[in-house]
Order: sequence, then C-alpha cells, then structure tokens
Amino acid sequence: MHRKFIRGLYLGELKPGDSCNFETKEYEKYQRDFTLLFREFQDLLPEEHRKKLEHLCDAHTAMQGEVAIDAFVNGFKIGMNLAAESFYSEKN
Repeated sequence: MHRKFIRGLYLGELKPGDSCNFETKEYEKYQRDFTLLFREFQDLLPEEHRKKLEHLCDAHTAMQGEVAIDAFVNGFKIGMNLAAESFYSEKN
C-alpha cells in the first residue's frame, strides 16, 4: 500500500494539489469579493491601463502558486523528519 503511494508520487501520478478543496464557504466569499473588487478597479481604469491590472493579478497568482509549492515541500520535509525520527531514533 505505502509503496504504491510513494511510487505514484514519484512518477507524478499523484498530485497533492489536486486534493485541495477550495469549495469552502470562506473561500467562496473571498473569491466573490475579489471578483467584485477586480471589476470595480477595472471600470475605474482607462482602457490602456486595464492590461496592467490583469498582469498584476497574474503575477500575484504566480507568487501564491510558488508559496503553495514551498509550503508543501516544507510540510513534506517536516513529515519525513518526524517519521524518520520516530522509526530510527534511540528511545529517550
């Protein structure tokens, strides 16, 4: 069982990000708020500056993606260290 999981993770068959659930009421509220504010700002800007707002949002989304990846990697490292310590350390 565990070997299949590790193999699937290694081969890229398992994508932990796919198991995230963003269907919470809190997330939906933030998403609605963001969409409304984005449209308000878009309407305030002259046409020639609207693309800059889109680029700003795209850059922020990319940054958040990197933060999520880094958090996953750090969580994985912490989990592996805990597992290794529990299985291989001397009993205190």
